[in-house]
Amino acid sequence: MTLRVSGLPDAETGVLNGLVDQLKAKQPRNELRDLYMDAKKSPDMARWASTVPTLGAVLGWPAKAVETLARRCRLVGFTMDGVDPADFGIDTLLDENEYIRESRQGNVSSLVHAVSFEVTTKGSGPDEPEVLITRVDGRHGTGTWSARRRRLVDFLSVSSWDDEGKPKDWALYLPGVTWVYANGTLDRQAQVLSRVPVEPIVYKPRLGRPFGSSRISRPVMFLTQSAVRVVLRSEATAQLYSAPGLIALGLSTEQMESGSWLAGIGNVVGIPDSDEASEASLARAQIVAIQQASQAPHVDQLRAWAQLFSGETSIPTSSLGLGVDQANPTSPEGYAASREDLIAEAEDACEEWGGARRRVVQMAWALREGVDVSDLPLEVRSLRPQWRDPRYVSASAAADAFSKLAAVMPQLAQSDAALDMLGLDEALVARLRADLRRQRARATLASLVAPDAVAV
Repeated sequence: MTLRVSGLPDAETGVLNGLVDQLKAKQPRNELRDLYMDAKKSPDMARWASTVPTLGAVLGWPAKAVETLARRCRLVGFTMDGVDPADFGIDTLLDENEYIRESRQGNVSSLVHAVSFEVTTKGSGPDEPEVLITRVDGRHGTGTWSARRRRLVDFLSVSSWDDEGKPKDWALYLPGVTWVYANGTLDRQAQVLSRVPVEPIVYKPRLGRPFGSSRISRPVMFLTQSAVRVVLRSEATAQLYSAPGLIALGLSTEQMESGSWLAGIGNVVGIPDSDEASEASLARAQIVAIQQASQAPHVDQLRAWAQLFSGETSIPTSSLGLGVDQANPTSPEGYAASREDLIAEAEDACEEWGGARRRVVQMAWALREGVDVSDLPLEVRSLRPQWRDPRYVSASAAADAFSKLAAVMPQLAQSDAALDMLGLDEALVARLRADLRRQRARATLASLVAPDAVAV
């Protein structure tokens, strides 16, 4: 399928069609992972074809694998060497785009599809920010990665498709220019940046796979399917243990055929007497109870799948609802040890995403100032993202660690970095920093007015 657009040069047409083919090749797997993420994937079992639509048996384990890790990767802001980011208007850029809050959505999409993308453009509407930062997931965007340049050399974002499976509305981003096709009209937009204004947010990249791997991997999908089949089997056998099993002995052939003896009785098996039996033996039927079926084998099997799922995703089985029941909470050391692998995953993800997030904000600042990224001042080049500690340290533990460090480093107590170490609420940290700035400003003013005064 070749897509041709009037007014689009041949070179750009070739790039467009190559990216469309690349995007469509990945769509089936991305759509499948969305089904698992939204708990809409039923078991692949032909013999359960008539049962599955009725029961609707699914498990939310894939979503748990994604969201548990995403909650430990929280971007809280940006810092710069020696200056406040607000001095360069970084806070305005972030606030206008709800960047901190919406970055979490990009994290989740990256974990589901292996990659999401952040696009930086000039605002076009009266109600839009001067610089607009938007996000595209792996189902609607793709590009070409240059290992030598360590960035994208082109990018295609498709916002809608027609009935024939062709892109209906799309944007093609190239260095210095963006081609936008919407409502049947092609528009060429020049930009000041000499690079593609798009950054991939990649989970677990490696050589040969620059766009990473999905958190909903093939093992995760297989284990989820196996666990759902266990749930279905337990539902199918529930009737066998929901009522006591009984055997009726000494019934006549006529009683067996009439079935009147079944009235008001649940799970009963009838065994008639032989024809040679005496009439006296048929005077009263004998009811014998048999051992009930148990759900324990299903529960044990489901727990085994949960343990395999835990090993694959680094999520404790207690988060899957099948952990050991504990009357008392675990110690902080035991809690951290049970989540060591998950914490390591979160730290790696934050480190990988941090570089991309830094470049996005730098591009947004350059676009607002009308300069290229190669002309950024040193202060903006020093921009670094700041993440919340993925270890979930308690307030008392954080305060204890801070007091010990402040004892050997007294200057730490006077630094803004101390507020980040305490793990306080973001709004409270902002208020405390504002108070510290006002106190420092008053102290500076007092020293200028009365330089010989001694502070008490």
